[in-house]
Amino acid sequence: MSNDTLALNNTTYERHAFSSVFPLMAAEDYSLLLDSMRASGQLVSIKLIEERVVFDGWNRLRACVDLHLEPWFDTSQKIRICRLWPLRSTWRIAI
Repeated sequence: MSNDTLALNNTTYERHAFSSVFPLMAAEDYSLLLDSMRASGQLVSIKLIEERVVFDGWNRLRACVDLHLEPWFDTSQKIRICRLWPLRSTWRIAI
């Protein structure tokens, strides 16, 4: 699997292109995240844009997969990404 897909409980999640602008955590930082989630669980939700597209929380989802934890997704807010016209290269995130 690539760094842009994760499988958990027979479901494959994709990393949104905007999320992938940010690099994965460095190994040392990721190890600290694993230790924290092992001790306290997942404290911050993972934001989805679509049913299986992760906008925010990719490293948390990775940690849930590695630790065999059931992830907590926030689907209460609809996140829409839309273009600002006429500037086709300008993007805006609306919550």
